[in-house]
Amino acid sequence: MAQKLEFTTISLSNLVISNETDVIFYEITTPEWEPQLTKIKRQDPRNSLLQVVAELENEGGKPGSVRMLGSETVPLDTFLKVEGGKFHFTNKEGVNYAWQVENGIFQLIRDDAPQTPLAEFYPHQRYMYLFSVTEYPYLMVQPAALEDMDFIIVSFILAEGTRRGSFY
Repeated sequence: MAQKLEFTTISLSNLVISNETDVIFYEITTPEWEPQLTKIKRQDPRNSLLQVVAELENEGGKPGSVRMLGSETVPLDTFLKVEGGKFHFTNKEGVNYAWQVENGIFQLIRDDAPQTPLAEFYPHQRYMYLFSVTEYPYLMVQPAALEDMDFIIVSFILAEGTRRGSFY
């Protein structure tokens, strides 16, 4: 069964992404006193401790480089390659994924199975398109993609921020 991961805000620099039971829980923070660093943390469901899974080093209000799971820092354009309107990335096992817009929906696909979306992003909804947010954004993730959640969350933040032209 697909997991619905809800966002607490429409900002990409300070938010929580979690499912209904908080078994999947990610916190993205860019502190005011340290605007050059965004940390993406995952909560361990057994003990509720947060573990840093990625750090985005910001340059001019946008991520310039990425460090995943304590590995070496790599430039953003090495981690997330943009080609033909798609945002490509590779997980630690070497599996290639891409974020793309298909029929107006921003979705994640595996490069070797492009017809089957693994995740789909649904943006926020506003009351009469003007007033307060009536439904916050959410990401529907298929069970086959759950093992790569760290890479999916990090790549989504980077791809959606690039698509929007803003991470705030």
